[in-house]
Amino acid sequence: MFTKYVTIVNSTKREFGKEAETAKFFGFGKLYRSGKGGRCPALKLVRRSVRVVLWKSLLAAFAVAGRPGWDGALKEDRVAATAPITLGFLTVLHEANGYLGGYLVTNNWGRPLEFRLSTAVQPNRVQQILYAGTLKAYLCADLIGKTLVDKTNAPAQLLVTDTEAVLELRQRVEVPMVWVAAADDPAGQSRAGTETCVEAARRGRGPVLVHPRFPGDVPAVRELLTGLEGIVDLTEPFARIREAIIEARKMGVASRN
Repeated sequence: MFTKYVTIVNSTKREFGKEAETAKFFGFGKLYRSGKGGRCPALKLVRRSVRVVLWKSLLAAFAVAGRPGWDGALKEDRVAATAPITLGFLTVLHEANGYLGGYLVTNNWGRPLEFRLSTAVQPNRVQQILYAGTLKAYLCADLIGKTLVDKTNAPAQLLVTDTEAVLELRQRVEVPMVWVAAADDPAGQSRAGTETCVEAARRGRGPVLVHPRFPGDVPAVRELLTGLEGIVDLTEPFARIREAIIEARKMGVASRN
């Protein structure tokens, strides 16, 4: 149904050097070069209908919030006593030019390990008719979400989303997944206190919920989140993803056709 296409974009040697210096300043260390002249691949090959950005310079935008001492909520001494946990934060935005996904993988105190960004996917009228009420879940979970997760090198032990339709991805992956509902989301409020609720609403956010078909995820997720209490804010990484999307637009990446 959706058209196949692939795009590869390279940054220049001069641009790469500047990006590497930025990353070094924020504590990321070395960015690996590939290809002739030190060119750095900016876009990765993906499966049909979605192109995914792996732009290492964007990671510098995440480092400020993920570096100890820059955010009081991230306490390195607490993390030292916590078993390493890799978290994947996945969101899909619905904008005028279509659906756009961003996926950030972090360690258990918020430092970014990998970031991927899809280009916008805009279904046409025929596709809207044929997919009907299943279209949003298909786009957000199956097409965009699954592609971003599959093409990421760093595996996550827990997937977190702020988009309800993305939660359908749980039926396609083997790791637990939660939806952090907005404080004013009626769908989230209606499920608070049910068997799918991991945490009640607090601190300006709605409840943390698992997929209705996977209530068995609740104990494992609750245990993971207990170990991260006071270390990671489950809503904060999504703000970083949105900021990175803005930067990607300035580079002309997120809107390429």
